[in-house]
Amino acid sequence: MERTNQLARVDQSESPRLSWMLISLFVGGVAFIACSHLSRFHDSLFGEIIRDLGIALCISVVIALIIELSLSRHTFLRGLDAIMQRTVPPDVWEEFRQHVITQPMMRENWSLKMSLGQSKDGLCVSDTAVKYTIVGLQDALRTHVRHELDSHRTPPGAATRYSRAKIGKDEYVGAAALAGANVLSNGGLTLQLPVKLERHDQTVPVELEFIETVDCPDIIIWWMGRVTRNVTLKIEQLPSSWSVDVQTYHPAPHLLVPTGNDNEWSFTGVMLPGQGVEIRIKTTC
Repeated sequence: MERTNQLARVDQSESPRLSWMLISLFVGGVAFIACSHLSRFHDSLFGEIIRDLGIALCISVVIALIIELSLSRHTFLRGLDAIMQRTVPPDVWEEFRQHVITQPMMRENWSLKMSLGQSKDGLCVSDTAVKYTIVGLQDALRTHVRHELDSHRTPPGAATRYSRAKIGKDEYVGAAALAGANVLSNGGLTLQLPVKLERHDQTVPVELEFIETVDCPDIIIWWMGRVTRNVTLKIEQLPSSWSVDVQTYHPAPHLLVPTGNDNEWSFTGVMLPGQGVEIRIKTTC
């Protein structure tokens, strides 16, 4: 711990000095570039030399800033590692760091709406809609948003479970559009949408709709595969003899509360990967 504190003190004492040095170099570079455009130096060898020197100084400042930011992040993570390894078992901290802290993106305002109805075969089928927003946690991110459906909830004769998917401005409506976009696999149970984030904190909205069979009694569990902030669930059009309850797999279950609307709950807080919500459907008889 003392080593970590010493590193922090060194960084705090050196940071202002380094900042003023970089500012001075940048101002000097700009001054050289400005001088090269004066009439007395214009189109002369000396003017070209001081212009090139000014450009070199400005570029060196940009490179130094990039290196400084990288070193600062490295120092912070090293200090955090030293603290956490004294607080929790090393293998526990390593799992948390790998699967939570270093994730390239998170989700916020995750919402689920299930609208239950009767199918021609007398089964209860839900039209389910999921919406959330991706938030980038690093720059220049290229990855996929992936969702998988339970095969045992496929309605008889259903050609595809997904009816709509949207990520950013790209929207696919209907089985033909989804198949043409080549975003479905595993017999139509897996949906993979490409996502591209240019910078940290950039957001992209995601929406998907699908159908599934629901029994009574039944339990439907939604696990959060990524860090997710704020969750809302809404169950609509329940048969008169059915009721529904929602619980959460989270150390603070009191964060999940009814909103005041019928069969609607909200969770205000953060769910980590492996945490989630459980929807319990049962009869009222």
